[in-house]
Amino acid sequence: MKSEPVITTATATAIVTALIALLVALGLPISDELQVAILGVVAALAPLAVILSRGKVVPSANVVESVKGTTVIAGEASELATGTPVREAGDLYDDYTDPEAETSHEQTHRADG
Repeated sequence: MKSEPVITTATATAIVTALIALLVALGLPISDELQVAILGVVAALAPLAVILSRGKVVPSANVVESVKGTTVIAGEASELATGTPVREAGDLYDDYTDPEAETSHEQTHRADG
């Protein structure tokens, strides 16, 4: 699951099946019909959950940077080794000056002056 961080329909069904088996083993009276109905609902809803959540995640192989604590670290898509500290987390533009903006500002003042 390295490149697919979303739970799959098969995984969801397997988890629910295991939970039903556990509840039956603990003595909860779940009929065969109810077990089939529960698994049917899971089989119908799990793909929807996967579809909705897939758009909210990025496969690990496409991650350039991520934040761990207060440090930005290199991801799998970075030129750096995965996990290499890159910088402290915060605004990318802290202490940044755009050289083109400075040049444009200086030229404007010279023309006025």
